[in-house]
Amino acid sequence: MRCREGRYGDAKELRVSVRWVQRWRRAWREAGHDAVRSRGPASRPRLSDVLFAVLGKSWAKVRSLMDDLIRDGRWPGPGL
Repeated sequence: MRCREGRYGDAKELRVSVRWVQRWRRAWREAGHDAVRSRGPASRPRLSDVLFAVLGKSWAKVRSLMDDLIRDGRWPGPGL
């Protein structure tokens, strides 16, 4: 992943700060894979639990409509 731009050229490639790359490399050296494993998103979701439920119901309706179109032969297929 090294770039020609120098030791921390990969920071530019990854769109992160040089300091972030330094911390990541130190953690990797000291503790290996477990130290740099993802711990999930850094921030909370922007949608509340209520809005997630609404979104889930909407997707269920869309899926049901798509299934009906496919079953009835009205869906034009993957060529869309």
